[in-house]
Amino acid sequence: MQWATVEDVQQFFQNLSFEPNDLINRERVKGLLVFSQRYMESGLRVSYLLPITDPDDVQTLAHIQAKYVAGEIDQILYDAGKYTDNAKRRELKQEAERELNSLIRLEKRLKTGILARVHSGSELHGCMIKPYFRRGQKF
Repeated sequence: MQWATVEDVQQFFQNLSFEPNDLINRERVKGLLVFSQRYMESGLRVSYLLPITDPDDVQTLAHIQAKYVAGEIDQILYDAGKYTDNAKRRELKQEAERELNSLIRLEKRLKTGILARVHSGSELHGCMIKPYFRRGQKF
């Protein structure tokens, strides 16, 4: 299931239309979206049951993913000399990374069930016992 779309990413750029002949075109954005979703899923896999299908969770992840890809595009344009220093100051990718890490470390939680963790001695063993649901969550 795809989280963010090209249109979600385009909301971060008022002056870019992602035309076929542009440095950043729709196909390149789609490729960045695929990469970023795989990257995010690899981190979320540590704490959450995948695939994540809850509509609210998908909306949250789509926002983080679009922000991450917009940050990647900022960096590409900055490196190509086609953007101002504003691209560096926005730090969208870093902000998306912080939001993703807070979900992975369970500082903030998605509605999707999380994996239980079993401690045996001093080692952490990642065994799935049962999904953990927050109090009051409907399932």
